[in-house]
Amino acid sequence: MKRTISPRKGQKGSIAIMALVICLLGTLGLTAWVSLINARINAVDALDLTMDRRISIQNSKAAAKEKIYRDVVTETTPPTVSPAVLGTGNWFRYEIPAPATWAQSPLASPTTGLFNQFATSSGTLNTQDLDFVVSDKQGVSAETYTAQIRSRSSPLSGEIFALHTPTLSPGETNLVDGSLNIYGRSLIYTAEPGGNMGTLTSIDYITPPLPTSTLALQSPVDPTGPAVFPSNYPFPPRTNNKYSGAEAYGGELNVIRPGVGNEENSLYQVVLSKGPVSVNGNTAHGPDRGVISDGSGTVTIQLDDGALEGAYIENAQWLFLQGQETPTDYANAALLPPLYIVLNQRPTDLNDLRSVFMLGANNRLLILGVKKDPPGGGETGVVFWNSNSNPQWRLMLVVENTTTRLQNAFGGTVTLKGGIRTDRSIIQENLGGPGRVDVFAEAVDPLSLAGFDVRNAWIEMYRK
Repeated sequence: MKRTISPRKGQKGSIAIMALVICLLGTLGLTAWVSLINARINAVDALDLTMDRRISIQNSKAAAKEKIYRDVVTETTPPTVSPAVLGTGNWFRYEIPAPATWAQSPLASPTTGLFNQFATSSGTLNTQDLDFVVSDKQGVSAETYTAQIRSRSSPLSGEIFALHTPTLSPGETNLVDGSLNIYGRSLIYTAEPGGNMGTLTSIDYITPPLPTSTLALQSPVDPTGPAVFPSNYPFPPRTNNKYSGAEAYGGELNVIRPGVGNEENSLYQVVLSKGPVSVNGNTAHGPDRGVISDGSGTVTIQLDDGALEGAYIENAQWLFLQGQETPTDYANAALLPPLYIVLNQRPTDLNDLRSVFMLGANNRLLILGVKKDPPGGGETGVVFWNSNSNPQWRLMLVVENTTTRLQNAFGGTVTLKGGIRTDRSIIQENLGGPGRVDVFAEAVDPLSLAGFDVRNAWIEMYRK
C-alpha cells in the first residue's frame, strides 16, 4: 500500500525553514547593529577623550604663555622653579622648570657684543629661550615647548612712528595733526574709526585688531591717491615694560625711566652707562663737556662735543640742543659716537618743560627721551630753528606723558632720520610759512640702535 505525502505538509516545512532563515538573518542584523552602535559609542568616547586632551593642552599652553608674559618677560632675574600649576577642574596643567642657562634679561640690551641666538641677520634681534612642560587634565601626555622670548628695537622692525596707548588718561584718544609724513611703517595703538589721525600719512601702518576697521591713511608718495589699509602682518601681544607695577600689554610706553619693572630696558640706564653729565635746571653748572645750566631753568647742550655720550636733565624749563651750522661740521658729526639725552620732569620739579629747541641741523645719532612723571605737565614744543628752513636731523625721539608740538620755526621741510615714539597726541605746526615734517628710517648706523635702543618683546612658542 502506497503512502502519499500531503502537499500541505511540504509547504509547512518550507515555511518553517524560511522562518528560521529570517530569524537567523534578523539575529545577525541585530548583532551587527548592536556591534555598530557599540563601536560608535566607543569612537565617541575616544573622541571625547581626545577633545578633552586637546582642549586641556591648548589651555595649558595659553596659561603657560600668560605666565611667561607676566612674570618672565619684563623681569631682570631668571625664573625660579615653578611647581605644576593646575587650573580649575584640571582644565590646564603646566610646569616651568628653572632654566639651565640664562644669558640675560629678555629685554636687556647687551653692554658687550650683540646677543643674538636666533635671527636672520646679525645684531638686530635679542632672543632668550625658556622651556616649559604642558600636559592634559589627567596629567599624562606631557609635551615640552620652547618659548622664545624675542625683543627688538622698534625702528629696526621698520616701525619708525609709534603712537602708544595713553597711560596718564586711559581711554583718551590720541590725536595726530598737521603735516606729518612717515616714509615707513606706523604702529598705531589708539586708532579710532572715523579718523583721529588728522593729516598723518604713512606708507604702511599696523594696528591691533579693532571692532571696526574704517580707519584709513593716505600714501605720502601721493596723498591724493587711494587709501592705505592696515597691514595684515601678525600682531602678537608685545610689551616694553611694566607700568605702575602691572603688566603692560595694551600698548603702554614706559621706557625712559620706568620706576617699576625692568629698569634695564630704559634710556635712563643707557645714559647712566655712558658716564653722563647730570644737571638740574635750577642749579648753575658747566660748561661740562658741552653741557651748561644757567641756574634759571635753561639748559644748553653742544651736540658736537665728542666727549659727551650721555646727559641726564631734571627741573628744566627750556632745553637748547645746538647742532651743526656748517657743511664741514655736519659731515664730521657723523663720525661721533651716539649721544643719549634724557630729560625727566619729576613731580617735585619747580619748572615745567616748555620747549626743546633744535638749533641748526644734526648728523650725529641722537636719542632723546622726554618724560613728565605723573601728574604730568603742560604741552612740550620741539622747535626746529634753522634759518635755511629745511634742516635734517638724525633723531630718535621718545616722549611720554606730554603732548608734543613739532614746530617748524621758519616753515619748510624738516627731515628726521630715526623715528618718533609717543603715548600722547602729536601735532605738527608751522610758525613761519608752509611746512612739513618727514620721517625716515635711520640708515647710516642701525646696529648702534640694536645694541642700545629700548626694545619691544613678544613670545613665539615651538614644540621640542
